[in-house]
Amino acid sequence: MYNLLSIDLDWLKTGNQLRSLNKLFFDKVKNTKKIIFGNHHHIILNDLKNVKDINLYNIDDHHDILSESWQVVDIQNNISTHGCWVGNLLQHNRIKKYHWIKNYNSVPSRAGFYDEELLVKNNVNYIVTETLDELQSIEFDHIFICKSIEYTFKEYAGLYDTYLNFCQSFYKDITFERTLYTDMPNARIKFGD
Repeated sequence: MYNLLSIDLDWLKTGNQLRSLNKLFFDKVKNTKKIIFGNHHHIILNDLKNVKDINLYNIDDHHDILSESWQVVDIQNNISTHGCWVGNLLQHNRIKKYHWIKNYNSVPSRAGFYDEELLVKNNVNYIVTETLDELQSIEFDHIFICKSIEYTFKEYAGLYDTYLNFCQSFYKDITFERTLYTDMPNARIKFGD
């Protein structure tokens, strides 16, 4: 199994969350094999093209399976944008376990909608929590940090650069920053066959 920790900074809403996330991040980067940074979440797909059997731990205010009906057609046509990258991975049966760490007011996946269908069709172990407790005991193969500047509270926007500078200073051989060709959240990228 491939343990992937994805951190979307839009998850941060409180100082307690910041303390918990900092503790987790600075502990987990010590033993990971790859650290990727990106402005938009779906850029992660470029690093997962050949990865299967993913245990995804997604710290995010949104589940990112999909949120809009137009994304269903995109997913079915192997296209991804910022809010449906998990849906693309599910469409291609890459995820075995999806652990979403959300906020108390995050919008859940919808019963009877395509996001639920993807989870059921692929028999994904889908776990939803609001704490980072379970993540403390897991070693991650890959850590991804998403800036999500459109959704991240302004008081936490500088954390992306703090994490990036730290990793470039201490883990430069495994740290990479990815960008999209237009660097826009709805820039479409191809994923899959």
